[in-house]
Amino acid sequence: MTEQLLPAACIFIFCFMTSFFGLYIYTQKKNLLTDELLQKGLAFAPIYVSLYLFFLISYAISPIENDFIFDLSFYEVFIPLTLGGIIYALSLFKNTAKYMLPALIFSIVLSSLLLPTDYLLLKGLLPLWADRICLMLFWFVLSYFYYIINGIEGIFPSYTLMFGLGLFAIALLNAGPIFYGFVGLSLVATNSSFMIFNWFPAKIKISKQACQAYGFILGWVCCFGGTENLSPCFVILLSLYIAELFTAGIKKISLREKYADLTGNTVYYQANLSGLSQENVCFSVMKILVIFIILSCFQVYISNMVSLPIISLVLAGWFLNKLQNWQTPQPSLKELNKNLIDGISKIKNEIGRE
Repeated sequence: MTEQLLPAACIFIFCFMTSFFGLYIYTQKKNLLTDELLQKGLAFAPIYVSLYLFFLISYAISPIENDFIFDLSFYEVFIPLTLGGIIYALSLFKNTAKYMLPALIFSIVLSSLLLPTDYLLLKGLLPLWADRICLMLFWFVLSYFYYIINGIEGIFPSYTLMFGLGLFAIALLNAGPIFYGFVGLSLVATNSSFMIFNWFPAKIKISKQACQAYGFILGWVCCFGGTENLSPCFVILLSLYIAELFTAGIKKISLREKYADLTGNTVYYQANLSGLSQENVCFSVMKILVIFIILSCFQVYISNMVSLPIISLVLAGWFLNKLQNWQTPQPSLKELNKNLIDGISKIKNEIGRE
């Protein structure tokens, strides 16, 4: 990957500039649109166009031969990206928005058919048809519910930028194809430019449907990148999202009215409601995501595909608990030592009485 740093830098710079100027033009012209759905929906257009363009450029300039476990054809890149664009386009108009969910399901099924028939996500634990159902279910959940990380300003680009950075770091370690390193850099570039406009106070916000289209693209990265034995790394990078979705979903299925909104159930959203500023929430999330990037880099050197993902999910749960209870003062090291000594003394005295 080191000999590809110059092309990588060019991809980052030009992808950033393309998305930045697209978003800037949108901020200047959005008031000309009278349709509220179209006005909000088009905010995602510069991001999607940049990703579409530079994913294809990345494929064109990447050394494809001998860099993949399973060969990746142009159509395996072009077709899912185009389907993602169709899903997004359907969300822009009231008359077609109702077709977005069927289009999402159809796109996932069709894209999954492009995967190599001898690739199994669960390594032979299930027959091919059952394995593909699990893969499509994962893709659907990632796509459909990706909007839950768009509840406050700055949080969506924070999540997705760090995912792209982790993908680039894996490729930099020569643990994955160079193509996916370029894809990661494209994600970093587009989300860096988006963060400029989405940071508090936000000038641009993207719709729920745009988040779902973005989730479909990330699902493509995870499912096709999984053919390169990167699935455990993706689970680690998505650990915080998985933990947020799990906790929010548990609240929602309780059927209590106050938990009806899935985004409102997320811990980061509740932390912000309880007084923690949006900036502090985003910075806290990005800090823990850096740890997950480091763990994903360790994962590429470990043959065990389960341990680190489980540790990451536990760590994500611990972080969400800390974030939820951010107002609770944390004891200092001195206080922890004092409590430990007092506890030992108490046990010693009780033994002495006996």
